[in-house]
Amino acid sequence: YAALLHCWGKEQKFITTRATLQERKKGILWQSIPKTFQDSILFALKLGIGNIWVDSLCIDQDDINDWEVELSKRPISTSILI
Repeated sequence: YAALLHCWGKEQKFITTRATLQERKKGILWQSIPKTFQDSILFALKLGIGNIWVDSLCIDQDDINDWEVELSKRPISTSILI
C-alpha cells in the first residue's frame, strides 16, 4: 500500500470522525473525494499500488486511541515530497 499523510492547511472538511465513520465504511463516492486524494489514488494505481492509506480518512479524528493504534501500524520511516 501507499500512504498519504498530508498537511491539512487551515481546515479539512473531508475527514473521518465518529459521526462519519459508519458512512465511510459503506463507501465514498469518487466525485466527493478531494482532488488531492483523487490524484494520489490515480498515481498509486499507475505505480501498480492497489491500496492507499489516507491519514485523515483512515484514522477517526475524534479518537486519540485510534490515532495511536493506526500510526503504530504504519512503518513509515522516510517521506518523499513531490
